[in-house]
Amino acid sequence: MQPDITQIKASAVKTVKDHFASHPEGCFRLLEEFEIPDQGKLVNPPNIIGWETQIAYEGSWINIIVTLTSHFPFRLPRVYFVNPPRQIPHMTPSRGNHICIAERYSTFLDISYPSKLVFESIDRGAKIIVDGLDRINEDQFDFEFQRYWLLGMSEERYLSVISPGLNAQLVCFNTFTPPLAGISVLVSEDLPGKATTWLKNLKRKITNVTKGIYLPTTTPLRPPFPQKNHQAYKYFKAALSTKNFDEFNRFISSTWQRNLPVIFSFKSESQEVYGGIILKRQKLAGANKSICKGFRNSKIPAKIQMLFCFGSYDIQKTNVCRIDSDRIQSRVGN
Repeated sequence: MQPDITQIKASAVKTVKDHFASHPEGCFRLLEEFEIPDQGKLVNPPNIIGWETQIAYEGSWINIIVTLTSHFPFRLPRVYFVNPPRQIPHMTPSRGNHICIAERYSTFLDISYPSKLVFESIDRGAKIIVDGLDRINEDQFDFEFQRYWLLGMSEERYLSVISPGLNAQLVCFNTFTPPLAGISVLVSEDLPGKATTWLKNLKRKITNVTKGIYLPTTTPLRPPFPQKNHQAYKYFKAALSTKNFDEFNRFISSTWQRNLPVIFSFKSESQEVYGGIILKRQKLAGANKSICKGFRNSKIPAKIQMLFCFGSYDIQKTNVCRIDSDRIQSRVGN
């Protein structure tokens, strides 16, 4: 009589637990229940048991956690980085610094050797961690930019028909109704009627238009990502050509909007990656007193606004979904 699935899973967990217990004390510390990450209903399947162990790095030791899920051995063990010094590729801080090991490898699970599955997972996780600390796999931040960009943030999404280019340009953020796949903002060129026509064909109606700017950067945006206006402004100063940075400053100085929406792009391998930022500031028009000593509210230079007056204001990150002709052409061809 063949063992059922429940018996196979229970036997696999026991095999691993007994194997780890046979190692010298301290090699694999069995976690208390409250220490086990990803036990909640939001993660499927949840972890049911875990151990803390160490991997070698530059003559020292790094603590990691390895866990088994309720579907083990039919699902890979999970690996977590304990107290990482910074964000590395394939790590999700919101899940206890979980390291994604499945996407890097074509995975065949041999359930006959559950302990081997665990050690192979530790090896995979260790390589990702070491490569991350050595900055060997930094390009993975670019390839999966949208995923890392929105970690821990409330997601706001835009559709964009702006094709990538070399020059900064003013754009329109068109709020429309009803939403399209949960998205209600279309970013278009600053041309009368273009967005209206596009949305009309989809039976959508524009309810509001906000001015913004598109910025083509020359340097990928990588962690640690900006959280404040002054950090975003410094990134754009370093990543834009002089001409485009001047256009950026002109946009900030010439508008009275409290929210300044920006979409930016950079090249990753053969594709152009998009991201979005909303810079926040105090209301300039109609203020009862001077915001910055020595300047009229309508004449505060962009640099002073972003580095000093409103430099500590939080930015809002946004996700930009490209539907421009260049993107569609690259995906489906002719």
